[in-house]
Amino acid sequence: MTQGTAGREPGSAEARVFIALRPPAAVRAALRRYQQDCRWPQGVAPVSPDKLHVTLHFLGNVPRTRLRDLLPALRMAGSPFRLSLDATSLWPGGIATLTGAVPPELQALRAGLAVRLAALGLAVDAREYKLHLTLARKAKGVKWSQAVPDFSWHATRYVLFESAHPAELPYKMLCSYPMRDNAAQEISIAHLESPT
Repeated sequence: MTQGTAGREPGSAEARVFIALRPPAAVRAALRRYQQDCRWPQGVAPVSPDKLHVTLHFLGNVPRTRLRDLLPALRMAGSPFRLSLDATSLWPGGIATLTGAVPPELQALRAGLAVRLAALGLAVDAREYKLHLTLARKAKGVKWSQAVPDFSWHATRYVLFESAHPAELPYKMLCSYPMRDNAAQEISIAHLESPT
């Protein structure tokens, strides 16, 4: 616990966390090529390839003392599914995204996770879910690539990430959850210890 930035600094009592689907490396590379083919306005803030993801639930700041309960509570069986991002959209505030239809398996996964989060007393966004992957911020005026986007992959696991400021820092994977069973990858206890 020696990182020197907000959210991961010594003595930080909270972790800024979210649950997401992470595209495989080959898809992230293809997304990066698509980013480079687009014409972005001056001052754009593209999302780095290692941070490209599809958010399932954003939890915000969670006390680190609660992570020991949160990590096992998020383990749940689910059905892997095909995820496709095949349309572009510029959201308010200049957020450039790729979007797609929400598979029923994804809807079921989100609903199951929402029940578990609510049982822990954590707030769940009640707004209609919009499947999206953010490519860039401050992107008002983007000229999309002429190539029709079609980024698909077989989603077989979801991940609990911790983000930090400044935004240039990579996300920290706290746990990865396979969807076919309830086994989770080994969790590093160093991430869960109370700050000293």
